[in-house]
Amino acid sequence: MSKFLDLEPKLTFDDVSTVPGHSFFLPKEANLHTHLIDDVYLNMPILSAAMDRVTEHQMAIAMARWGGLGVLHKNMSLEAQVKEVVLTKRADSAFVLEPVTVRPEATLREATERMRERNVSGLMVVSSEGRLEGVLTQRDVLLQDLSKPVRSRMTAKDLTVGRPGISAEEAKNLMLDQRVERLPIVEDNKLVGLATLRNILEQGDPDVKTVDEDGNLRVAAAIGVGKLGLEQAEALLSVGCDVLVVDTAHGHAQSVIKTVRELRNLYKEARVMAGNVTTRAATRALTDAGATAVKVGQGPGSICTTRVVAGTGIPQISAILDCVRDLNKIPKDAAQYGVSLPRNTVVADGGIRTSGDIVKALVAGANCVMLGMLLAGTKESPGQLIREGDRTYKAYRGMGSISAMKEGSKSRYFQEGVASDKLVAEGVEGKVPYKGSVGKVLEQLIGGIQSGMGYVGCQTIPKLHSDAKLIRVTNAGLTESHPHDIFFNR
Repeated sequence: MSKFLDLEPKLTFDDVSTVPGHSFFLPKEANLHTHLIDDVYLNMPILSAAMDRVTEHQMAIAMARWGGLGVLHKNMSLEAQVKEVVLTKRADSAFVLEPVTVRPEATLREATERMRERNVSGLMVVSSEGRLEGVLTQRDVLLQDLSKPVRSRMTAKDLTVGRPGISAEEAKNLMLDQRVERLPIVEDNKLVGLATLRNILEQGDPDVKTVDEDGNLRVAAAIGVGKLGLEQAEALLSVGCDVLVVDTAHGHAQSVIKTVRELRNLYKEARVMAGNVTTRAATRALTDAGATAVKVGQGPGSICTTRVVAGTGIPQISAILDCVRDLNKIPKDAAQYGVSLPRNTVVADGGIRTSGDIVKALVAGANCVMLGMLLAGTKESPGQLIREGDRTYKAYRGMGSISAMKEGSKSRYFQEGVASDKLVAEGVEGKVPYKGSVGKVLEQLIGGIQSGMGYVGCQTIPKLHSDAKLIRVTNAGLTESHPHDIFFNR
């Protein structure tokens, strides 16, 4: 009997191209609205990967403001991950209901440590009875004797305050008029809230942002399997995490399927995504267990060596095509979402190097893509800048790299309990060029996706699913597709 399951060649992004078609709209008119999971919709079909060099709260905030979603990595303590969710959820709230405070008799050193721990640049100074006494900022403690009490450096006179019920617009105008960055909200001389100019000005376009029913930014978080995964889920859901992502290298494992089923039984209203998989059977197993979104991709990432080390995996375009086969299809006449939505969705995770690859993944049937390398190296990604000569980089590594597994990601590769000197790496570590603000990267990716939709003549992502076509290309065709036969300017 043949050992080959299928003799047809399996294809990845460089093996295919989309077929141009008649277009009746301008690229900028293409609608990137997409269905991610259950009742969560995005205005941009992009998620940031749950990697410790890609997504913490800074990236998650930026992704939600641009209409996508950030998936917080789990290579940290549960307490730290919960804090990351809270920081993301509260980022665009015009009013902080529980401002970070300090007592007037505390030392400046204590105040400085509190600012650092809570990632804020200023503290409200309140008495033991909750009465507002003053405001202390980072500028107030600069080059000061940190043993001095807070009251010696706080601003206490002529404080500009707001009253409960003030609108965000009124608060903004008052702060601009008084040239202050913080507006304590005071009732009966007691501090009951805080508005900050930065929060109000950085909130972004309300028509684009990914927000929950209360107007707070949405965020997802990766969890493990088994008892630990269930403990993570309980803690994350308690602080408003919007999507749980059961994140493993091999989603078609019984422990993963069991965890998804237990999550569904325990938290019937929870939004559960699971992965990673590359086959129709694996997708069916996870959706039958209760996952309503499945993450597709095993080994295509730039820092992943699973296919080399384990000799397994399916090229990404073929994997997406196979995994979406059992999902409900959007009717061809569906102009936009809201019509016959599929219950389950696929997120293409890994191997994407260009905006054109995103278009191909969407045409193959993915509702969204998950990006790691393209978002790594931005200002919002975790990690320090690395300067080498006149060039600047940021560290980037696979979660299957030895260094990442030593810091906690062993369970993702089913190596929990393995000694550090016996770990089998399924990823590498390196660095990527510093790219500046992630907004600039997303702007280019969005423009590229819209351009691709314009070329194939599909104005919505459901139309890409139903009408757009892929064709195979040869190596010669691939060479022809890239710039060639010129000398590049340096």
